[in-house]
Amino acid sequence: MQHFDESNFCKRKSDGNMDVPLAACGLAPSVMVALFRAGFRYQKDLVDISARELANEAKIDVKDAVEVLELARSKANRVIVGDTALDLLQKVTSSEPITTRLLGIDRLLGGGLQRGEIIEICEYKTPKSIMTLLNWKITIGGGPGTGKTQFGIHACLAAQFLQNTSGKPSSAVFIDSEGSFIIERVASMAEHCLADFSQLGASRLTRDDLLRGITYYRVHDFVEQMEVLHSLPSYFKTVIECKLVVIDTIAFHFRHGFEDYNQRTRALDDVASLLNKLATDFNVASCHDEGIDYRPTSASIRCVYHVPLLECCSLFSRFLGESWAHSIENRVLFEWKADCRVARLMKSATLPHDSAFFEVSERGVRDKTDDTY
Repeated sequence: MQHFDESNFCKRKSDGNMDVPLAACGLAPSVMVALFRAGFRYQKDLVDISARELANEAKIDVKDAVEVLELARSKANRVIVGDTALDLLQKVTSSEPITTRLLGIDRLLGGGLQRGEIIEICEYKTPKSIMTLLNWKITIGGGPGTGKTQFGIHACLAAQFLQNTSGKPSSAVFIDSEGSFIIERVASMAEHCLADFSQLGASRLTRDDLLRGITYYRVHDFVEQMEVLHSLPSYFKTVIECKLVVIDTIAFHFRHGFEDYNQRTRALDDVASLLNKLATDFNVASCHDEGIDYRPTSASIRCVYHVPLLECCSLFSRFLGESWAHSIENRVLFEWKADCRVARLMKSATLPHDSAFFEVSERGVRDKTDDTY
């Protein structure tokens, strides 16, 4: 596997109005990855370059280089027609959310994982030294154990109970950055899902059906992660039943793959743009798990005793940065409260901030409310 070439990542600049990602041009995934590695990321990067020069720099065939230039330059000159407000309203009202079968969390999310949107599942990662310094009287769930990965697997299973217009069950994609997808655990959760949710139509499925409905990718570095993300449009066109993408996690490879902060920020912007485009173009729900680092300041130490946790969010600095934080529509925090796991809606443009209790057991992720569907 080739390593990401940081020296070429953003070497090309142009003052034109063609600042459009090449990912939006519909290029073949293999060609897209070759261009990305060579530092070509925007249409403006292809200004004043010949097909042969592009082929030499990106190490692709001259024929492919000609097609890239023709496609990118035709995209730059096209007229873009926007949607009307009525189109947007109809799209939102006609899109059925992916219910998680966890009543409390579904209520928290306005019916489930909304298709066409991105939801981020977070946990606080607070070093013990900082907790001692602040002398907190409340427990903030940090490190492993809050249930983010388990919820992602559960969502992939629950998504398959949603019927498509073709009558076939839906499917899901799981992108694993940390190796946390343990197949024995997934198989066990699938069996218990069938037993516990038989009244919801699960009787028509088998354990092997549920496992077959999850497409799994193991990515070992940033380049592999981008290769998979850029290949998803072609996958969605082929597998129209796919309604959910779970990424666990995006931040993992950004901790080690970049030495230059500006390059990392630009790469994150590309990932955010690509995820939003995938969600809207193919009407899928995108769910990814992340951690939140706490960086104490003198101001935060003075006021942390007096400010409720939900109002104190601005004091916590996410590893991926403020730019990434603003690109996500919905953010849910998983944490511990006493001996219970709780999901808190921290950010949403349409839903009120609230919380819901859940549990993780040998059967999987389950609701803590007494109500049923």
